[in-house]
Amino acid sequence: MPMLKHDEEYLNSRDFIYTVTEDSSGLFLVLKDYKLSAEYDQQQTDVLIKIPVGYPMVGIDMFFVRPYIKVAATNTNPPATDGIVNFIGMDWQQFSRHYPWNPTYNVETHIKMIDDVLARGRWK
Repeated sequence: MPMLKHDEEYLNSRDFIYTVTEDSSGLFLVLKDYKLSAEYDQQQTDVLIKIPVGYPMVGIDMFFVRPYIKVAATNTNPPATDGIVNFIGMDWQQFSRHYPWNPTYNVETHIKMIDDVLARGRWK
């Protein structure tokens, strides 16, 4: 299951450094050294996006970070991030963020949601 061309073009237009790993459930897209808002206790983290088999008819859901991040002001986890899951041989902090999926959505749509949460600090 290769990455869709428009998704690759979007990633490259943003100058992301990324890797893609495949298994039977789909693709694991990892955005390396994603820059975080000052709201968090780290300056950057890797972000994993799981792209399921059947995408784009099957939606992308949630995202995951490594190293784990906390809210800087309180030293607590952001809301709905207590889950830890193992993908591609590593543990990732799960950001449980959901929105109604539409098959016209794509990786860009999902990254814009991630930008809101991580780059702009809108986790509340």
